[in-house]
This record gives sequence, C-alpha cells and structure tokens, in this order.
Amino acid sequence: MKNKAVSFGCLGIILFIFTILFNIFTSGDGCEKVSSDQFGEDWPLTVANGTLKCIKPYQAVIFIDKEGKEYALNGLAISLKKYADIEPIQKKENTIFPDFKIQTKKSVYPLTVRALKLCHK
Repeated sequence: MKNKAVSFGCLGIILFIFTILFNIFTSGDGCEKVSSDQFGEDWPLTVANGTLKCIKPYQAVIFIDKEGKEYALNGLAISLKKYADIEPIQKKENTIFPDFKIQTKKSVYPLTVRALKLCHK
C-alpha cells in the first residue's frame, strides 16, 4: 500500500512540473499597442505609435512599428540577432558638446519597462 502512495505522489509531482513547463513554453507572447500620447514627454521614438511585445520564454522585448519592422528594446532581444537596432528611430535629446556636435538619444527605458510587464501576464 505504501508503494502505491509513493507512486501516486511522484506522478503528481511530475504532472505538476509538466504543467508549469507547458504553460511557460506555450503561453502566447504578450502584446500592447502604445503611442506618444500615452507617454507624453517620455516618448523616446520618432514614430508616433507601435506595439510592444514580449517574446516568451526569453523575456526579450521588442517594439514593432506600423510597417511591421521589429526593433530590439533589451539585451535579450539583441542577443537573439533577429531584431533591428532601435537607435535609428530614437529621438535626439540634448547636445552635450555643441562644438563637437555630440548628441544623446532619448532613453527607451520607459518602453522597456512597460514591455517587460507583458512578460509576466
């Protein structure tokens, strides 16, 4: 009788682990439409709107413009080597050294944080 109880206990644990792994690897990627209106002054891009997407299970986050071009927002997305660099559509910010014409780009951090929340839905 004790062996049957142990067998059912092990089977239960195996099924539980399988269910968790199945949900992690088969759950759909999270998406959310975003626009410059939502972010106001924090909007870092030259395009007015697009879609944020979390690529599960990697937690790679990307921005998709209205033409469907996909841009990497975090290091994990960059490491997959299938997404374009976001820099060409980043807004220019302040000129640090006017004599040398060095400009910074607006940070994509607000978009990255919002997109990472999609990974946990």
